[in-house]
Amino acid sequence: MLVLSTYGFPVIISKLLAEAKDDYRGYTRTDIIVTSWFSLVIISIVMFCSLFFGASFLANIMNDPMLTKSIKMISFSFLLLPFISIMKGIFQSDGEMMPTAVAQVVEQSVRVGFILVFSIIFYYYGLSLYEVAEWAFLGSVLGSVISGVILIFFYRRMNRKNSISIDSLNMRRSLIPLSRQILGQGIIFGISSLILVFIQFMDALVLYPLLTDSGMEMTEAKQWKGVYDRGQPLLQLGTAATIALSLTIVPLISKFMQQQEQQLVRKYTELSYRLSIMLGMAATVGLLWIIEPVNIMLFTDAKGSDALGVLSLSILFCSFLMTGMFVLQSLGYSIVAIGIIVLGLLVKFALMLIWIPKASIMGAALSTTVAFFVMACMLFVYMRRIFKKPIVERRTFLLTLLASLGMSITLLIERELFDMLSRYFADSRLFTACEVLVAVFSGAVVYMFMIIRMGLFTFEELSLLPFGSKLAKFLPKNKQKH
Repeated sequence: MLVLSTYGFPVIISKLLAEAKDDYRGYTRTDIIVTSWFSLVIISIVMFCSLFFGASFLANIMNDPMLTKSIKMISFSFLLLPFISIMKGIFQSDGEMMPTAVAQVVEQSVRVGFILVFSIIFYYYGLSLYEVAEWAFLGSVLGSVISGVILIFFYRRMNRKNSISIDSLNMRRSLIPLSRQILGQGIIFGISSLILVFIQFMDALVLYPLLTDSGMEMTEAKQWKGVYDRGQPLLQLGTAATIALSLTIVPLISKFMQQQEQQLVRKYTELSYRLSIMLGMAATVGLLWIIEPVNIMLFTDAKGSDALGVLSLSILFCSFLMTGMFVLQSLGYSIVAIGIIVLGLLVKFALMLIWIPKASIMGAALSTTVAFFVMACMLFVYMRRIFKKPIVERRTFLLTLLASLGMSITLLIERELFDMLSRYFADSRLFTACEVLVAVFSGAVVYMFMIIRMGLFTFEELSLLPFGSKLAKFLPKNKQKH
C-alpha cells in the first residue's frame, strides 16, 4: 500500500495533472481528480476485501492460521489509498515534494514507534507473539491515518482554494479513458516498484512450508524463517537511496522522450544507471564487510550471517533492476518491464523448490540473489537492444570497483582495530553498534570521496542530485565550475 501510494498512483496522477495545465486532450484538473477518486476507491475496496475476507486462505497457504488476525488488521490501510494518492499527486504536479516527504517520514516513524512500543509492552505482559504482531500492525494503519492528516494540513496551509465543479457531460466523456490511464499506468508503475515486496511475499508463502516439509520441526522452522526475514529491511534500505535518486532523473527522461531528444534521453538514462551501480556497489560491498556486527547490533546474535551476506549481494542487482524498471516505464516499454519481473519471480520460485529443502535459508537467499541477477541481465540485454550499444561504460564499472577497494581497505583496518579494542570490553551490543556506525560513516566518506575525485560525475550531473553542489567541491579543480 505504501509503494502504491508513493511511487504508483501519485506519479501517474501528478503527470496527468501537470499535462492538464496545457489542456492535455481536453481533460481538466477536476476531471482527473474526480476520476482518480472513483477509480482508486474501487481498487482500494477490492484490495481491502481480498485481504480481509481472504485472510484465512492466505494464512493457511503460509501454514500458519494464527496469522489471520494480523492480515485482517493490515487490510484496513488500503482504505486510505485513494485519499493519500490523490493528495500526493496534487502536490507533486506542482513540483511540491515537501508534503509527500514529511508525510512519508512521519508515517514510517509512527509505524516503527508503534511496533517497538507494543512489542515491549505486550512482551512483558506475557501475551503471544501473534497478539504482539496484531497490535504492532495497528501502528501501520495509524501511520497511514496520520499521513493523511499531515497532507490535509499542508493543503490548508498552502491556501489552496481550487473548487471542484463537476460537469456531468464532460465527466461521462472522460471517465473511461482517464480511468484506463490511471489504473493501467498506475498499476504497471506500482508493479515495477513492488519487486522487493513480491519477493518478500513469495518467501512468506513458500519458505516456512518448505522448511517443515523437509523435516524441520515447526518451532525451529519459524525461528529460521525469522532469521531469514532479518535480511528484508537490509535489502530495502540498501535500495532506498537508488530508488529516490532514480526518481529525480526519470522525469527528465520522460520530458526529453516527448521532445524526441534521443541524445539527451540516452545521456540521462546512462546517468541513472551510473547512479544505481555506484550506490548499489557501495551498499553491497559495505554490508558484506559488516554483516555480522550489523546482525548482532540489530538482532542480538550472529545467526544466519552467511545467508544474510549472500542476500546482500542482491542489493547491487536489485538497484540496477529497479532503475531500469523506471527507465523502461519512461521510454514506454511497460509490458517489457512486467515480463522481466514475471520471469524473475518464476526463477525465484523454481530455485526455492530446489534449494530450500537442501540448504534451508541459504537456499532462499541464493534463490533471491540469482533471481535478481537474471532479471538484471535480461534488462541489460534489452536496454542494449534499444540503444544499440551498452548503456553502461566500462569506466563506470572500473571506478566503482576501485572505490569499493578503497572502502574495503578502510573497513578491514577498522575491523582489526575494533578486534583489538574488543579485548577490553565485554561482548555488548553497544560496542558492536559503535563499530557498525563508525564503519558505515567512514566507508561512505571514503567511497564517495574516491568516486567524485576520480570524476565519475561531472559538475552538471552532480547539480541534479540532492546536496550535489556541496559534493561538487571534491571534484578535481579542472572540472569544478568557476
